[in-house]
Amino acid sequence: PGLAPFLEGLAALSADDVRVVLVHGNHDFLAGAELTEALGVEVAPEGLWVSLGGQRAWLTHGDAFCTGDVGYHRLHAVLRSRPVRWLFAQLSRASLEAVARGLGAGSGKATAVKPRAVMDIVDGAVARRLERGADVVVCGHVHQARDSRVGPGRLVVMADCETTGSHARFEDGRLELVREDAA
Repeated sequence: PGLAPFLEGLAALSADDVRVVLVHGNHDFLAGAELTEALGVEVAPEGLWVSLGGQRAWLTHGDAFCTGDVGYHRLHAVLRSRPVRWLFAQLSRASLEAVARGLGAGSGKATAVKPRAVMDIVDGAVARRLERGADVVVCGHVHQARDSRVGPGRLVVMADCETTGSHARFEDGRLELVREDAA
C-alpha cells in the first residue's frame, strides 16, 4: 500500500506516452511482466543504456559494483537463480511477504555490522563497465552519494533517495548529482 502513489505515478506517466523503465534493485528483482501489463512500464533487470547529451550512459542499481561484499553477492546469486525464482512463483502473497520481511530483517542486521568499505562501489568494477563502452555510469541507492572520475569515465552514485533526497538530474545537456532534495 505504501507504494501505491509511486505506482500510480508511473502508470500516469506511461499513459501520457512517457517512456518509463524500472531498473531492478536489490528488493524488487521479482518484478517483471506483471508491471508491464499493469502499469505500461518497461522492466530492465540489469540496467539500461541511454544517451545523455551525446554521452553513452549505463543506468543501473549499482549493487553489482559492490564486489567487496561477497556474502551479498552469494545471496544475490541464490535469490535470482532459476529454481528459487520458480519457488517464489509458487508461494502465496502472504508467504512471499513473510520471506521478504525475513530477508529484509536479515539484511538490516548484516548491513549494520559490515564496514562501509565492504559495501561501497569498487572503482575497478565500474572501470570495466566504462571500458565496455560507457562514458558515464549512473547508479541508484548505493549507500553514499558520489560524483567522480573513474578510469576512462564518470561515476554518479545516488544515495538512498528516501532518506537523503539524493537524485540525479539531466537538464540543459548536463548531468548533475543533487545531494539533497531541493524541494
